[in-house]
Amino acid sequence: MPRRLLVPSIEPFASPVEGLLALCRWFIRLRWLAALALFGIVGATRWIVGIRLPLAQLFCLGAVLVCYNILFKWYNESLCARPHGAVSRRAAEHFANAQVFADLLCMTVLLHFSGGVENPLSVFYVFHVIIASVVLPRRQSYGHAAVALGLFAALVFLEYAGAVPHYQLEGYLSWPQYQNGGFIFGHLGALAVTLFVSAFMATSIVARLRERQTELAATTGRLTELEARKSRFMRVAAHQLRSPLSAIHSLLAIATRSYAGLTEEKRLDMIRRAENRTRLMLDLLSELLALSRLRDARDQKPERALMTLDEVAARVVALFGAQAEEKRQTLDVRLAAPRAQIYAETEQLRDVLANLVSNAIKYTPEGGRVTVASRTDEASVVFEVTDTGIGIPLEDQPHLFEEFFRAHNARALFHEGTGLGLSIVREIVEAYDGQIAFDSQPGQGTRFTVTFPLATCPLPGTRNPEPES
Repeated sequence: MPRRLLVPSIEPFASPVEGLLALCRWFIRLRWLAALALFGIVGATRWIVGIRLPLAQLFCLGAVLVCYNILFKWYNESLCARPHGAVSRRAAEHFANAQVFADLLCMTVLLHFSGGVENPLSVFYVFHVIIASVVLPRRQSYGHAAVALGLFAALVFLEYAGAVPHYQLEGYLSWPQYQNGGFIFGHLGALAVTLFVSAFMATSIVARLRERQTELAATTGRLTELEARKSRFMRVAAHQLRSPLSAIHSLLAIATRSYAGLTEEKRLDMIRRAENRTRLMLDLLSELLALSRLRDARDQKPERALMTLDEVAARVVALFGAQAEEKRQTLDVRLAAPRAQIYAETEQLRDVLANLVSNAIKYTPEGGRVTVASRTDEASVVFEVTDTGIGIPLEDQPHLFEEFFRAHNARALFHEGTGLGLSIVREIVEAYDGQIAFDSQPGQGTRFTVTFPLATCPLPGTRNPEPES
């Protein structure tokens, strides 16, 4: 027997309605099996076990089951054939509810013709309650449990009162029990507990499975996105390395073919150009390795030291003072958090601050202003670098922290650059549970803001910073 006939698919669907209609299809397939079982069990009970049953009524009931299942199959196919979004969730739920109710009614009629309360197969109501729990929301599945119990109780009391005839299971019970009050209440009580406990357990399990399915779909989406980013990273990295390699190869090929005919000045120029390309490749490889190490260490707990942010910032600013002076820029230092300490690794923190300060000086024209400031803000320390430089074009701002990305005005001003600096900065800042943001106006300047959580108590694996020479 095909496995998909018995087990509903839990694969993610494009919409809840599509998933509900798929479960309805499974319910319809399962009903064909129920119809075959009905004919087989009735025949076996009558001719093999020897219990006398009203065969004509039961076989007619089986035919009715087949007929309305054909109608349900046709209606399901018509719903599935409609354009996407044309079927509402409410309509799909109404269709599922109609199927469950029809089956409960059919089950009640079947029990009436096969002994009523004396038939032990009344527990089969639980199958429909479980199916309702799989297909429908929790409240509606409890509703179907109540309907099943109500239908069977109505049948039992009508037979007890003599309003409808009782079909005795001759050969099964020695004495009729359909008018035995204790037997009736015991049977109904057990059935009620079975139905509602089954509804609770089934809906709880299905709810948990749907949560896990949603999480799995989200994880799959993230993995797909990461794989796409990885492929893009590899393509761009190969392209970035190919360009200087091609330039070096061309220079060496020219030098090899025409070395004797070149002047000394031309030879030196070609060597310098090859050296520049080689240096660019080395810088690119160094930053690629640094970025890779940062990402590999995401789930690790690196050894960190208790650092005073202003001290590191002051040393970084001193390194770039001559560069700012050479461009006749005003380097305004406003470090106002002398006691603010964070847990960080010395070289990584220096890399973050140095990248932001050097970029501000690099992309600010002569005579401009670069402001380096710090302050404390509740439970964090804020480091800001503001410049009056070229700014970042609006269309480039969403991509600023992507690997190998450089704004087009920056590329026009400086041809060389790896485009990895800000990616590395973000990785380090986020590894320290910090945040980085920027605000920029093209042609007016940019402000980068980095926020780190303040150190409040010693962390495992921290150490005192070593004095720098």
